[in-house]
Amino acid sequence: METPNPLMPNVCYPLGLRSIPRAVTLYDLVPRRMPERFQKEWGSVLWRDYLARCDDLAAQGCQLLAISAATAKDFGDLYPSVARQIQIATLASDYSLFWPYIQGDKLSNPPYILYAGGFDPRKNMDNALRAFAAFARTRQSETIRFKVICAYDPASHNHYRALAQELGVADRLDLLDTLRRTNSAFYSGVPVFFFLSVPL
Repeated sequence: METPNPLMPNVCYPLGLRSIPRAVTLYDLVPRRMPERFQKEWGSVLWRDYLARCDDLAAQGCQLLAISAATAKDFGDLYPSVARQIQIATLASDYSLFWPYIQGDKLSNPPYILYAGGFDPRKNMDNALRAFAAFARTRQSETIRFKVICAYDPASHNHYRALAQELGVADRLDLLDTLRRTNSAFYSGVPVFFFLSVPL
């Protein structure tokens, strides 16, 4: 059995199924590292399920694949008995979206910084906008924009717009829906892709 992301509550993971070989992909352990942000939001039932999944993955006979050294270390710190069994398997990119074109006339005009995020604490959206605002203050004469691709609801949209206004970059922010993720020109034309790690 292989499951791509067993720690997400919307992914089916059969607890206790240890009679067959299992391979799982670990994306992050952010909820375990930041329980004060996730436990209350998820509620007690989902939180207990999440902890049970973590414990189950650390059981004998489960092949653990981590997408980064940081994720491998986080899981190994929580479960030292399996730390040496975790293999790092970084994610691959889709060449149809990220083909390395020769720079020059392929780049956008005006230029923009692209950030693919989401309104979840692990995506660090507010600090990404603060970082852009600090950068924009050093480029007052330029027309560089900040384009953010993510799913959002009206409350998240309004919050981000208000923060951009507060930071003085509302006129440079483009908050875009996730449909842009499939547009190859949108990626190949960007001079800078920015992705901020969550602070732990």
